Amino acid sequence: MSRKREDREAEGENRETPALPAESKSPGMPRSVQRFGIASALCLLCLVCYLANRRTVPYNRGFDTIPVRLLPFSILRYQTLTLEPFRQDFFRERRHAGFTLERRGRLVSGYPIGASFLALPFYFPYYVDLALKGKTSHSDLFARAEFGENSPRA
Repeated sequence: MSRKREDREAEGENRETPALPAESKSPGMPRSVQRFGIASALCLLCLVCYLANRRTVPYNRGFDTIPVRLLPFSILRYQTLTLEPFRQDFFRERRHAGFTLERRGRLVSGYPIGASFLALPFYFPYYVDLALKGKTSHSDLFARAEFGENSPRA
């Protein structure tokens, strides 16, 4: 036995200090919060890398994305979830087949609207820029939908 232990036993104190666990918890954040932070940072890094080239599918080949690109403008300018304000633009361009639907006499996107809602914060500054320049007619917004997810190019 060690000398300290012998001294304690001699004094009548036979108390043992509890052993510390092999891994003591850090006084900081819980481990799950740390993992979530790391996962979020990794996700953000991947998103930044994905968007770094600032290019999207060319407009003449990516016509299936036009309804999704126009829906944020429709919400901001016309306060509607339909593509009705852009009806004549769709039919003039003949790019509506299969990607827009006629429901109850209204033109709607064939895609779910969730992505458009998520894109609203990114479209808002672009829309404000266009509004300040007086370019918010349905034909102006339709023409600029190609650049909606990029920085303003008016």
